[in-house]
Formats: sequence, structure tokens, C-alpha cells
Amino acid sequence: MTALFRLGIDVTSAVDPRPTGVARYIRRLVAALRALDDPPEVILYHRARRRRRGDPTALFPDLEIRSLTWRVGQDLHAFHGPDARLPFSVRCAAAVTVHDLSAFERTDHATPRFLRRKRRQIGDAIRRADAVITHSPCVADEIATRFPGASSRVGSIPLAAAIPATFESTTRTLERRPVRLLVVGGPSVRKRSARIGPLLRYWRATLQWQPSIDWVGSGSDEAAADLIAELDAESASRVRFLGHVSDAELDALYGSSDGLLQLSDTEGFAMPLVEAAVRDCPVLSIDAPVLRETIGSDGAFFFDDDLGASSAAFRRFLELGERQCAVSFAREHVRPWSWTETARRTFERLRQLAESH
Repeated sequence: MTALFRLGIDVTSAVDPRPTGVARYIRRLVAALRALDDPPEVILYHRARRRRRGDPTALFPDLEIRSLTWRVGQDLHAFHGPDARLPFSVRCAAAVTVHDLSAFERTDHATPRFLRRKRRQIGDAIRRADAVITHSPCVADEIATRFPGASSRVGSIPLAAAIPATFESTTRTLERRPVRLLVVGGPSVRKRSARIGPLLRYWRATLQWQPSIDWVGSGSDEAAADLIAELDAESASRVRFLGHVSDAELDALYGSSDGLLQLSDTEGFAMPLVEAAVRDCPVLSIDAPVLRETIGSDGAFFFDDDLGASSAAFRRFLELGERQCAVSFAREHVRPWSWTETARRTFERLRQLAESH
């Protein structure tokens, strides 16, 4: 191999203007790879038919961007598909990142046609990739169980969050009313957006305390308005859908919110939990193994998919001492993770693949 390692990356999903976790992952990974002490030469690929969703040159103005065709890799050492897909023919070492297997495990969040296509795409990528990267051991185990032939090729590399230089802790006394919670994830069945209404009503009835909600994420204003319209008048008045926000705006929301409300349990890593942890933003979350892996079992106020359990968790959340303990635990749990380390381990894995390819 030449001294300069040539790495191709599919950035199609990063160009999507919707504030998805996958898009943030790709953008930050590219930036972190380029900032390494011994960085690869990064060549970006983009699916031309998806260009209508955004212009990759606007995000990556100083990088070579190629149209992604059915064949790549003739002049690359390795190719990375960070959104669980590969071109038809890859003529070099290839790795894919699989964020979760929700398309296989849940059938209620998309049309049958979409799920069939997604399953084919993910299954094909897992079978053909030289390495499969996940962000949590939990998802790695799920892949090894569902695709036994890939068990030796699956490994976990945690994600990170950009750590702000300065910020004020949000673990305040909550003397002001209402408590303001942040929900990250657009109006969709997969993100369990419909849980907002029942939770607000039950908390008001059992605790006489109903938070306000700042709600951000991908999805149409119309879909969010439809969900809010189904709420009772008191609850609807407390929900504000902000739609798409920039990374900087999202970071500011973590810093100003009293807590993060995590409603979706179909996640492969749950980056919002890490982003909240580095901002000292307490987390109130539906319970799931992958979410406990992400932030630690004592790093959030977890509750089962049950209104009574959610009320008990929210009651604990309202206690200052409880919040301080959870925030401290979460911060220490995610402290070892950085985008530099994520990029270093990803690049190291790709180098190993290229050397043995």
C-alpha cells in the first residue's frame, strides 16, 4: 500500500437536511477522521439520485466528492458504508455500520414494502462486508444471533458527543414551573411520539405536575400538528414542536432544558443520551438494554412502558439529589468516549481490513 491511505465514505445520509442521528454521526466521523494525527485521504461518495435532498458540497466544500455508482474501490484502500449499505461491487476492503435491527424486530413503524427493502439492504451489507461496526455490544450480539455467519466480523465502537467548552449545570432546583423537557426524535411510530400525550395526562393526574415539552426532530410540521391536536387542551398548550434545528441549536437546547425525555426504545446507541450527559442534562427514559448500555444503569431515570412506572420515575426525577446523582454517573460513564477515539478505532479497523484484503 502507498503511504497515504485512501478511504471512501458514503455520505448520502449526512446530506439529508433532517436532523437524524445517523446524519450527525457521519458528519462528525468525517471531521474526526480528518483531524487525526495521521489522517487518511478521505474521498466522499454520494448517491446522485438523492441529491435533491441536499448538496454535499455545502457540507464538505474542501473534499473530493464522487457520484456513488454500482462499483467503487478501484483506487481505494477501504470503503465505509456508515448507514448499513454497500454498492453492488466493492473492489477494496469494505466495512458497514449497522445502527440497529429495528427493521427486523418491529413491524409497526413502517410500511411492509419499506421494511422488506430495509431488511434486504441491511442483510446484504452484513453478509458482504469485511467488517460490521455497531455502536453498542447489545446490537453486536443481536447481529451475531440473527446473522451467525457474521459473528466473527462484528465489533462495537461507541459514539461520542461534542463536549462544550463551558456551560451551566442544568441540575437546578426546579423551583420554576413548568419543568421543561426536551424530546429528540420526529413525529413517527418508530420514535414513539404518541407516548407524549398519555404521559403528560397521567403525570398531571397523579403528580399535579405537568412539564412543558420542546420537541425537535425530522418529520413534517403537519404530522406533529396532528399528534398535538389529539392531546387535551392543557397538554397541547405545553408542547412546542421546533422541527429541524442545527447542531448548535440542539446543543443550546440541551443546555437550557431541565431534562431529556427519551421515548424511543428502538435505538442502536441513542446519541441524544450521550449529548445530554456531556451537558449535565438529566435523562428520563423508557427502559431498554441498549439505552442502559449507552448511559449506564444509574445514569437515567428509567421506566417500563407503563404509565405508573413513568410517574414513579418522574417523581424521582423531580428530586434534586436524585438528579445530581444521575447526572454525575452519566457524565463519568461517557467521559472515556470522544470523537477522536471513535475515529481512531474506526480507522484502525479499516487499516486492518485493507492489510488483510
